[in-house]
Amino acid sequence: MITWNKAYRFPAKTTVSKIPSLSRVGQPSSLVVEISGHDQLEIRVLDSKKNEIGTDIVEIEPGHMQINFTPAQVGDHEIDVRYGGVPVTGSPFTCRAYDPAKIRVGAIPKGLLDKPVYFTVDASEAGVGNLEVAVCDGRVPSMAHSLGHHKYDISFVPKENEDHTITVRFNNEPVPGSPFTCQLVATAQATATGAGIERIPVDQETEIHIQTDDLDASPEARVRDPQGNELPVNVTRSRDNETLHIATYVPKCVGNHVIDISLSGEPIAGSPFTAKAYDARKTTLVPPTNAVVGRPATFVIDAARSGAGNMEIIVSVDNRNVPNFVQTEGQARFKVSFTPQDAKDHTISVKFNGISVPGSPLICPVKPAGAIPDVVLPAATAVGTGTAVAAARHTPQHSAEQLPVKQTTTTVLQKTPEIKEKVEKTGLARELNSAQVGQKKGFTIDNINKSSDCNVVITG
Repeated sequence: MITWNKAYRFPAKTTVSKIPSLSRVGQPSSLVVEISGHDQLEIRVLDSKKNEIGTDIVEIEPGHMQINFTPAQVGDHEIDVRYGGVPVTGSPFTCRAYDPAKIRVGAIPKGLLDKPVYFTVDASEAGVGNLEVAVCDGRVPSMAHSLGHHKYDISFVPKENEDHTITVRFNNEPVPGSPFTCQLVATAQATATGAGIERIPVDQETEIHIQTDDLDASPEARVRDPQGNELPVNVTRSRDNETLHIATYVPKCVGNHVIDISLSGEPIAGSPFTAKAYDARKTTLVPPTNAVVGRPATFVIDAARSGAGNMEIIVSVDNRNVPNFVQTEGQARFKVSFTPQDAKDHTISVKFNGISVPGSPLICPVKPAGAIPDVVLPAATAVGTGTAVAAARHTPQHSAEQLPVKQTTTTVLQKTPEIKEKVEKTGLARELNSAQVGQKKGFTIDNINKSSDCNVVITG
């Protein structure tokens, strides 16, 4: 029961002060309510799952009530304060609970002098707060890269050949295990070279040459693909050089492959390495159409699924290179144009990392200036029930008066369902493969029952 001092004068309204914005899980937190009379004071505290948690009300001085509660889990807590059944100004209030014990620090690898050391910190379940990482009490600079969802990649570069201490704090409280230790080790006496730690073609065996200083040394190699899968690696000693070991593996997919090479359990200089796997077979080449002397001809290269590499593009005629211009369209897609000066077949060669892409080299016929390009009709295909459509669009060269002329020719074949299959077996599609403006074009329909109906409609 609360007894009031008769000399105490209540304020005009009930207010809340000392509202905690952050609260540590498992530790008491409190706020103070200054009441304005003798009405009933009601307090409800709900955790992040809307479960009510216990509260304790203590009069710390006349008219001032302290509400104590202890968060049991991470997340926003809602504090509802009512006086005389009416919410006080600002109610409900929010208090955010955090827990440093929920911080997860990944394994700290052994370090090499002047080589970056990487480790991860996961704060996704710790709540709201400030994460601090200090290496050697801040004497060694460190970098934090966000991985999303409150996970971070931390890195630093050791400059002194001694163990480094790593302190991790959350809201100025040490996390479990802090401080951590990064043990520095001497670089193993071995070097790695070869295509296997550079650019590598998919589905082809590649090699890494590991040179050691010890005849009894047995280096080990591990290769992980972009999905984290470990690939089989075979390490053998060279027959010609006893200190040279050759590691071989076969990449199966495009992307970065991580290669760890160690000697006597210690990483060699430069390990881990990153090899970039590519696949020239996944590059597509769309040839130009209707190339005419004096007019730009364009073809398209799509290397979006081919991986990292260099594209080599050569357009030539009579063993002479023709200038070409490359326009980047984004997502490793390129539009290439050239202007032929000779009415001869031009050769287009496209290589990705020195490997010819599918369709390369291709021959591009070039017509004389003023020639009317062919109209190419695709083979008739079924559309709906009993209807075949073949269409082509053609824009000829400008006339002598420089007037643009656009012509569209569409042929529609209508046939009854009963003879649909018979018509598709005729040579009709082949005969309609091409046509030229201004000249007659004929075609035949054979092998059809004379009693069957066949309507032919030509729209120009």
